[in-house]
Amino acid sequence: MKNQCLFIFVFLLFGNLFSQNTGNFSYQAVLRDNNNFLILDQGIGVQISIIQGMPDGGVIYSETHEIYTNENGLFTLIVGNGTTTDDFAVIDWSNMPYFLKTEIDPTTLGGTTYTIESTSQLLSVPYALYSEYTNITGDEIVFDDWDKNNNDDFSGNYNDLNNQPDFTNWDIDVTDDFDGNYSSLYGAPQNLGDFSNDVGFITDYTETQGLSDVLNLDNSAGYSKITEVANPLAPSDVATKEYVDLLEERLEEMEEMLINTGSYFIEDIDGNQYRVVRIGNQVWMAENLRVTKYPDGTPIPLVEEAGDWNSLDFISPAYCFYNNNVSNEANTYGALYTWTAAVGNNLTGSNDNPSGIQGVCPDGWHLPSVSEFDELINYLGGSSVCGGMMKEETTLHWDSPNTGATNYSSFTALPSGYRDRTGTFSTLGSFAFYFTTTERESDTDYIYYNSISNSTSAINNNYDLKDCGFSVRCVKD
Repeated sequence: MKNQCLFIFVFLLFGNLFSQNTGNFSYQAVLRDNNNFLILDQGIGVQISIIQGMPDGGVIYSETHEIYTNENGLFTLIVGNGTTTDDFAVIDWSNMPYFLKTEIDPTTLGGTTYTIESTSQLLSVPYALYSEYTNITGDEIVFDDWDKNNNDDFSGNYNDLNNQPDFTNWDIDVTDDFDGNYSSLYGAPQNLGDFSNDVGFITDYTETQGLSDVLNLDNSAGYSKITEVANPLAPSDVATKEYVDLLEERLEEMEEMLINTGSYFIEDIDGNQYRVVRIGNQVWMAENLRVTKYPDGTPIPLVEEAGDWNSLDFISPAYCFYNNNVSNEANTYGALYTWTAAVGNNLTGSNDNPSGIQGVCPDGWHLPSVSEFDELINYLGGSSVCGGMMKEETTLHWDSPNTGATNYSSFTALPSGYRDRTGTFSTLGSFAFYFTTTERESDTDYIYYNSISNSTSAINNNYDLKDCGFSVRCVKD
């Protein structure tokens, strides 16, 4: 009986699958057992098969991999680079549909006792999105600058450009003649002027081309036909905006499914990955932030010495790890940040919901305000009980008694402690402190935070000076 389950995570780096090439693509998945626990740091055997036509169709390519899951239960492999006697390069990707079948031996590195199986359709779609105005080029280069209204530019009839003239032999250094053979050109141009920067094919001659005009072969399409394709396959196919909107909607549904099953991860600029969890209408990180750079790549100052931390003012950005021990990061306690480091350039604070302050959070995420924490607290039944619902339920990290801990919300708060303004570390194992973006109105040197303790099931809101070092959790935009 199967006692593990596979959650598809994401497909990345598709090459041009619709021509004969040797491109490959990355595949990632997360392994969990039947109790929904991640299978961590485990050597596994994986067999990847490409199936054509239907999910139970014939296998046209197969390969195997020896690979390990990481500390998050995630494994990554490159489809096309496995051990095989088949030829990945000869797959005719234009002959869709194709399905990717994954079989896994979750107990042995390179094992072949496959007890996990998953099949999903490959949906890589090349398309040109012509949402409002379009310039039809294909592989051609357009004469964007030629005079569309002056008949002197052409001596012949140029109202019909369905049969595109081939200018591949014309001399781009001579502005008013052609050195090559153009005897087959219908209505061949006699004087084009200087187009030394615009060589290629003529594909349109109107200023405005709306998508509906192109699809209906209206004059504004330049009589260059684009086919409306429901399921684009060839590189020249163009997806309608309706199709692209539906595809985007489906991807959002897949993202939502992964979030709801605990199989969705986000990545910061350092490459750290974080589990996320939906709580009510919000999506939160389920781990403390440990990034060392802002999303634009700017480093956050690392301040380790107590004297240096003590000399920080209220607008000094700084981060550290508890007791300056980087292993605390590996143990998922994350980093401790000053408030200025956490909010970045947004030094005025916010109590909006959402706060609108990204700060150190990855793109698409932001720091929570007091109002956003209040939404979370109210959803979990109020401040007197929600601390227990947010705490890791064991005493693996929390000191006993870890009162009321159930982790009902899967927020998985850990007792990461804090660093006070003198540079002293304290309360690892007994407290978790989380910054908000909300300043104290009567004295903006102070910032509100929320704390969770091992001795109570409550969550408490209080304020402290901005140069203290607290943990950070981010919320999805």
